[in-house]
Amino acid sequence: MQVVITDTAKLDLHISGDSVRPHNSARAASFIEKRLDHCLALADCPRRSSTD
Repeated sequence: MQVVITDTAKLDLHISGDSVRPHNSARAASFIEKRLDHCLALADCPRRSSTD
């Protein structure tokens, strides 16, 4: 399976990170990275839950 992350989805992730950044910039970066990693992992395991 191939996962495609659209420009709109990337923008949404960065907007979410921007809302966290004023309070904790390190967490904002890790938040975005973790979400992207989870999305990309769906290619290998499409039934993976969000709590894995």
